[in-house]
Amino acid sequence: MKPLIYAEYMRRDRAMPSHVFRHHVRQDWQADGDVIVANLARTMKMGAEPHHMCWWRIPSIERMDTWEDFFRTPEGRAYAAQSPVAQAVDFYECGLFDILVDPAIAPGALILAEFFDPGTQKPGALEKIFRAREKSSAAARLSGLLIRLGMMGPPPGGIAVWSFSSYAESEPFLRQQLASGVPITAAGFYRPLGEDIA
Repeated sequence: MKPLIYAEYMRRDRAMPSHVFRHHVRQDWQADGDVIVANLARTMKMGAEPHHMCWWRIPSIERMDTWEDFFRTPEGRAYAAQSPVAQAVDFYECGLFDILVDPAIAPGALILAEFFDPGTQKPGALEKIFRAREKSSAAARLSGLLIRLGMMGPPPGGIAVWSFSSYAESEPFLRQQLASGVPITAAGFYRPLGEDIA
């Protein structure tokens, strides 16, 4: 077994005040072995869902057994009932992803997330395609590449995140997206949570 990303897709119920949601979407969960490697918020409303993504690096799929066991205990049931996070944040879809390129999100970065269909391509072949795109761009930095484990994740199944210093810097890259070599079905601009313009 190997490390995975447990990805949460989140959104705000419009009945929930924005400042309350933004406070709790930072999350209060703490456990050994669970590390947030990306907590991203869509910025300038550029892109479709997800509006927010939180990626947890977990040691292996065994973590799912540990979590379920915890939430069946009195302590776990109390956490689920009392934590304001579950009341303020709509965790509407989650998934497990294999890591092809370790996520590395720098503070201040403008993040372009591409959601793509990996089809039947092998992980090594996919990484090669995305590394070639990175090499051909003067500005784009591949800051994470994930493919879902089997069918255990939201469609289309692959997520690539690219870092730029500005929107202007991203334009030449955007103009080449449709010739990327993989079917990109959606994309959006994100910032690290707290740096976004909602």
